[in-house]
Amino acid sequence: MTEWLSIEDLAQETGIPDRTIRRYLRQFSQHLPVKRNNRSYVLHSSGIALLTRIRDLYANGNTEEAIVKQLGEAATPALTQVAEQPLEQVLVRLNHQVATAFDQFSHRQEALQVEIGAMRDELAATRRQLQAESQARVDAERARERYFTQRDEHLVATIRQAMAERRKPWWQRRKRA
Repeated sequence: MTEWLSIEDLAQETGIPDRTIRRYLRQFSQHLPVKRNNRSYVLHSSGIALLTRIRDLYANGNTEEAIVKQLGEAATPALTQVAEQPLEQVLVRLNHQVATAFDQFSHRQEALQVEIGAMRDELAATRRQLQAESQARVDAERARERYFTQRDEHLVATIRQAMAERRKPWWQRRKRA
């Protein structure tokens, strides 16, 4: 019968502190028969000897790389994690989650495209308004320039006429009313 032990049970049985066991499980999970049980990890009873061996290797001054190398050379077969649910149920659930995520992504993408379209329309309207305002300013400036040009031409003509009148001898000048 296979027996899975919690970290606390392992700490009591081996005398290794639970924090150290957690570290070993993180560092050497590929060599230890470990699986996840709800929110915690459990180790198979066959891995207790390997756990104490790791502790002894550290006690002898070996580094993590050296321990990994020695564990790899020993080629202790790790147990395959036991699935708690049939594979088909997991695949169906995963397929449903992927489909849901895809639908959410598609809806979000459509919403963003609508938002981008609205922003483009708003930008185009703003651009048309700015062009109309710019054209109105240009037209007003041209009209103002025409007005000043006509006024200046009229003023110059009046001045020339007055000058021509002054050059005439006094008897040829027109009488003022």
